Amino acid sequence: MPLYAEWIERAYGAESLDRARAVELQALLAETLPAGWFYNRLAARLAQKAGDGALLAAVERQAAARGERMYGRSQGLLLVELACLTVGSVMLLGIARLKGQRVDILRLHAPGVPPPWPGGAGTAVLLRGGALGAALTLAFLSIAPAEPVSLRAVAIPLANLPLLALAYHYLLKPSGLNFWSGFGLRIERAQAGRLAGIVLAVVAAGLWGEWVMGRLSDAWHLANHWTEWFDPDLVWAPGSVLTISLLEYVVFAPIFEEIAFRGLLFAILRRRFRFLPAATISAGIFAAAHGYGWIGFISVFWSGLLWAWVYEKTGSLIPGMIAHAANNLLVCLTVMALLR
Repeated sequence: MPLYAEWIERAYGAESLDRARAVELQALLAETLPAGWFYNRLAARLAQKAGDGALLAAVERQAAARGERMYGRSQGLLLVELACLTVGSVMLLGIARLKGQRVDILRLHAPGVPPPWPGGAGTAVLLRGGALGAALTLAFLSIAPAEPVSLRAVAIPLANLPLLALAYHYLLKPSGLNFWSGFGLRIERAQAGRLAGIVLAVVAAGLWGEWVMGRLSDAWHLANHWTEWFDPDLVWAPGSVLTISLLEYVVFAPIFEEIAFRGLLFAILRRRFRFLPAATISAGIFAAAHGYGWIGFISVFWSGLLWAWVYEKTGSLIPGMIAHAANNLLVCLTVMALLR
């Protein structure tokens, strides 16, 4: 940290920088930070403060080349998002047109929501499973070494194991169900086309919501704090750590969060309330659990509403899981395209 502080102070402070110390700081910078946006910015500032025109020109050429690569990746990602938005919007219009003609147009599985198990038992499972998961995670982190990245792949499933075990023992099994039938986790091959259309529609609705929120944020001069979207592993980590991070964001989080927040929380609320109150409460808890500011909260809240809606209409968690994974993947790819 003292070294980082000196870099920032020398690069952006008012004091002058002599050439000898600048050479030392540039060498340390090259050894410590990987090539990328952050390295280029600091190296350029240090060269400028020291009056090293040759090094400044070299760093700026490197930054320009990287900017071209970044622009190409960003354009490719934008095309993917536009394709999803276009096709999904067509699906949304089709769903809206058929809404009054076929009430089961989106149904993929039964029973769906409300679930057949008692609401009190479901609430007890959620509270006890969450508490046991938190205690198990703390115990695991206290005895396990922090460095091996393979252990990170175990942490999320381990934290959710008590909740899954209690849900099976007290909710699913007494109702004559298992995880596949209780949460609609098995889709017939004949329904694959319908599933794809539903997922694209939900992804498009999410993108439209993000677009509206972006325009409103610009008009009101609001912005997310950078720590809400920045993940150092997506930017600097080697391939093994990056793979674990993507596994957490794109596989584990969609599976376990959808089971907990839609399969259990929303479904339990749905036994007592109509759809909108149940979806609003569950989405609010889901958004608050992420710990973001207001813009991040509204973004996650909107996603929670959409994934509750698709579970309500299809009776399956699969569409929400896939849409959740697609949303997280797009966020990860955006950070990587801009900064990695």
